[in-house]
This record gives sequence, C-alpha cells and structure tokens, in this order.
Amino acid sequence: MSIKILVYILLSNCIAMSGGIWETNILQNVHLNNQYTRYLYHADDRIYALTSNGVFYSTNGGNFWSNILINAGDFQMNYSAETMTHIGEKIFVGAPYPGVYGSYDRGMNWIVLNSGLGSTNVVSVISNGSLLYAGTSDSGVYISSNYGSTWSASSSGLTN
Repeated sequence: MSIKILVYILLSNCIAMSGGIWETNILQNVHLNNQYTRYLYHADDRIYALTSNGVFYSTNGGNFWSNILINAGDFQMNYSAETMTHIGEKIFVGAPYPGVYGSYDRGMNWIVLNSGLGSTNVVSVISNGSLLYAGTSDSGVYISSNYGSTWSASSSGLTN
C-alpha cells in the first residue's frame, strides 16, 4: 500500500470521527465585524457576546445582533466587560470597574452592585442556584445570596 493512500485513509477517518463540521456564522451587525469577542454566554432564548466594542445579544441564533448599552447612573460601560452570568431573567456582568452590573429586566436597565465587594476589579461572575459569586483580581472571591445587592467575602480562604 502506498504512503499516499495510507495518509488519505487516516485523514478521512479523523475527519469522519470529528463529530461534524464547524461553520463560520457571518455577523450581520456592522458593529460586530472583526471585533475581538472575549466571552459568549447563552441564557434562555438569547446569546450574549462580550466584545471589544461592547455587549451584544442575539435572539435568532447569531444571525442578527443588537447592542446593549450598560448605563447605571454615573457609570457607563461598553468596552470593559469581562464575564457574565444569569439567574432566571436577571443578568450580571463583571467588569474591572466599577465591579458588577446587574439587570433585572434582561438588559434594559442596569444598576451597579458592588456593596461589600473588597475590590471593583471583577474578572469573573458565576451563579449556582440562587447564589452569585464574583471573583476579583486582587481581593479574592465574594458571595451574594440576594442577587448582588450585598456581597460578603468567601470564608474559604480565597482572599487575594
């Protein structure tokens, strides 16, 4: 058997066993073209994209995107979002400043939720049931049991 045929058979088997073919979805909103997408998140019927040009969402599988302006009083954030999570229809976004943003109406209105956070440099937020966790880059992990209204430091020793 020639080496060319053996290589072809091996490559064909690898491709067949890969589980499918990935497709590039062309983002039709001009604001998302060629943008660095730092985080994708799925909640209910929406896909959220945290990009270098702001936060966007899609309700049709990524074929069309709409911008979410995160504006909470004196704080307006579009570019520095690091991560997001949700509890039901409540959305939480972590950012280096001022910390955690929360929306209780799927992104229409926002508030800053940093009461009790030892640092406003939030790089990670996750939810587990009704609990919300915020990871900071310089003062550890914080937990909230009231949708981010107040935070307390983790008692697990993760303090820096």
